[in-house]
Amino acid sequence: MTSNKRRAIDYHCNLFTPEAVKRKYVRDREGNEDFNRHGTHTGKLEGYTVPEFMSVMDDLGIEKGVVPAWQWFSFLDGKMLWDDSPQLIQETLCAPHSDRFFGLYGINPLKRMEGVRELERVVKEYGFKGAHLHTHGYGLPLNHRDYFPYWAKCEELDIVAVIMVGAESSAQPAYLGQPVLLDDIAIYFPKLRIVASHTGWPWTEEAINLAYRHANVFIGTAGYPPKFWQPNLVHFANSWGKGKVMWGTSFPLVDHRKALEQIDQLGLRDDAKDALLYGTAKKVFRL
Repeated sequence: MTSNKRRAIDYHCNLFTPEAVKRKYVRDREGNEDFNRHGTHTGKLEGYTVPEFMSVMDDLGIEKGVVPAWQWFSFLDGKMLWDDSPQLIQETLCAPHSDRFFGLYGINPLKRMEGVRELERVVKEYGFKGAHLHTHGYGLPLNHRDYFPYWAKCEELDIVAVIMVGAESSAQPAYLGQPVLLDDIAIYFPKLRIVASHTGWPWTEEAINLAYRHANVFIGTAGYPPKFWQPNLVHFANSWGKGKVMWGTSFPLVDHRKALEQIDQLGLRDDAKDALLYGTAKKVFRL
């Protein structure tokens, strides 16, 4: 724990091992382009062994990390780019360090009901805390009917839906992830806890509006360094939206140490900063 007693939870940290970072962000063309567009300001593109990463967590006061089993489909090539199995996340992180790491099941709508059944099995057997959706590559809008069985199962299992909103890489249609599309989901599933991940940029105001109007919608900041957050998002987290925004990195797109240093410079009130870094994620994911 740091000297200032900081407490933090990273609600969206990609698998950080050297092998995973190299596979996703070096060898994969679209992943490499994504890092070069968004992540180069964070530093070197390299991973950590699990002991190394836990040492960083301890030094920075990061108590827990939530890691998605990524399912990224290429809109251009019509094939899987990232295909992380739940077993990989479970065996690498969650099983040996069950008090520090928690998994998210990656939704692939092409699996249809087979995927819904797999989601239930993974939650019951591995203790995963939610499901993760990156819709853009599939060519489906966030409110597409193919996702509703997954949202129904998430609500039934009382787990979180982490849904990436806003614009993604250049090779995927941005409008598919426009935050306003979450309205249909939030209204139909009022007990489903939804994290609108990646700030919703360039429709950040839409994401704020959703989080304000729906008790079950929260905003996640993963993928964007705090120094680049929109001023309206910072104001929301520090005032009328305290408790509705949570911090994440989507590492390696955002470096943990640099991000926390930047948050310290945002001028947040102590209670708002604690909610952003720790309290909101703890409540939403029930950690």
